[in-house]
Amino acid sequence: MTTWAPVTGTLTIAAEAPLSIRVADASTVLVDKDCRQNPSGPGCGP
Repeated sequence: MTTWAPVTGTLTIAAEAPLSIRVADASTVLVDKDCRQNPSGPGCGP
């Protein structure tokens, strides 16, 4: 699921064409089993 959040500010960089910037955040957890073995585990399923 993508959640958009506004970010205030500007970047001053030299570029020959407009650039797109993507900011992302990810987190992981260590688990005993993968989603095939434990479909209700963290990060598995909807």
